[in-house]
Amino acid sequence: MTIGIFSTQKLLRGLNQNVSLVSGSDIFDYFETLFTYGNAGPPGYVIFNNVNYTNEENLKQMELINAELSALNNTI
Repeated sequence: MTIGIFSTQKLLRGLNQNVSLVSGSDIFDYFETLFTYGNAGPPGYVIFNNVNYTNEENLKQMELINAELSALNNTI
């Protein structure tokens, strides 16, 4: 009976990666973000095709899209 109870609990093995890293380093921040948001799903990419980057209106529109994506709004 005791073995059945213990086998239902999830045992974590090992240590968090950040235990061996310097706080505030880039790799520490990377693993912290990965640990915090790791289950958020795959990253999304926006690819602009045939864009004139010298046109200021195009740049403003891309900045607006970037701001909307950064805020994680449901619609853009």
